[in-house]
Parts: sequence; structure tokens; C-alpha cells
Amino acid sequence: MLAIEAAMLFSIISHQINEDKFMIFDYSNLKWRIREIYDTQENFAKTLGISKANLSAKLNCLKKFSQSEINKMHTLLSVRDEELAAYFFTLKV
Repeated sequence: MLAIEAAMLFSIISHQINEDKFMIFDYSNLKWRIREIYDTQENFAKTLGISKANLSAKLNCLKKFSQSEINKMHTLLSVRDEELAAYFFTLKV
């Protein structure tokens, strides 16, 4: 349930930003977790139901993760609710 609330927060934050700008998130923790559990991004992308190229674009902030993708990743990667921000909502500085 908390994953959905976090995804909603992300959506609200994203809409507050000027359309010409895009939030850049630090997905290093997420990339590490994917490698730890699925060995490769390709293996994880297959399990998530998206292409490796699409996952790569999202992990490199070229595309946004959908709320349903965040919720599914939260489950697939066994991310605890209190860790959601560290994996999905840490802004790159």
C-alpha cells in the first residue's frame, strides 16, 4: 500500500515541475538491488514485462517509471516500505 502512496507522491512532484524540465533521480540503489537479485538488467526487465532498452532508459532518467511499474518493482525486489524513497525517489545532486 505504501508503494502506491509513494508513487502518487512522485506523480504530484512531477506535475509541479515545468514541462520543459525533467526530474533526475539517482537510481544507483535500485540498479544495485536489481543486480543483487536478478543478476542482470535484462533478466529483471523480462520479469517486469518490459524490454531491456526500456528499463535502461528509465534507469538513466530518459523515461519515467509508471506508478504500476514502481509498485511491481517494489514487490519483485522485496523493497521494504520504509526504503522506497531511497530506491525510487532520491534526487540526483
